[in-house]
Amino acid sequence: MKDQLVLASGSPRRIEYFQKHGYDPLVRPSKKEEKAPEGLNPAELVQYLALSKALDIERILREEGGRQISDPAAAPGGAQFAPGAARTFLVGADTVVCTDPSFPGGERILGKPKDAADAVAMLKELRGRSHRVLTGVAILEPGTGNRRVFAEETKVFFGDYTDEEILAYVASKEPMDKAGAYAIQGGWGKHVSHFDGDYDNVIGLPWERTRRTLEDMGFRD
Repeated sequence: MKDQLVLASGSPRRIEYFQKHGYDPLVRPSKKEEKAPEGLNPAELVQYLALSKALDIERILREEGGRQISDPAAAPGGAQFAPGAARTFLVGADTVVCTDPSFPGGERILGKPKDAADAVAMLKELRGRSHRVLTGVAILEPGTGNRRVFAEETKVFFGDYTDEEILAYVASKEPMDKAGAYAIQGGWGKHVSHFDGDYDNVIGLPWERTRRTLEDMGFRD
């Protein structure tokens, strides 16, 4: 009997990672407000938020008691939480971008842009500099102490680009749901001169480390 994988994220990119590697996750995006205690460093922040999302969905599934999902939009086709599965594993994730500490004002954490003006400001701030992309991943098996939480970091280097290129990119709407207001795998990838670390991590999920962690925890697909 296969184990069940529940993804506490609606990110198309994270869903695609699992699907293209042969996994069929039940998608249950957490709608919990992303709030964290003050004073956390970037790595602590993404781990906190990833775990918060996973725990939120664990609570919801426990309350539903294995009944059909109450929000059809969250699970197309009436997908169900399968109480008959051998074991269930939940995966939560969160990604942020951190600016270069040498920038005036010091290091800042960039999430998704609030609007077009915010996206423009982010891309101007990142221009010609390096920045860090951190993704936190939390994997847990409900009802057990089987839990792993980690953060992966990749350093990305941007070349130079014009204000006109920024405005055209923001007008495409692609950056609006991306941490740091860009997609390395999309139209903005041409402005990346090089990177140090996991490419998949910049997209939103350090795939190999996530896969290995699931296997280490005993997940069987």
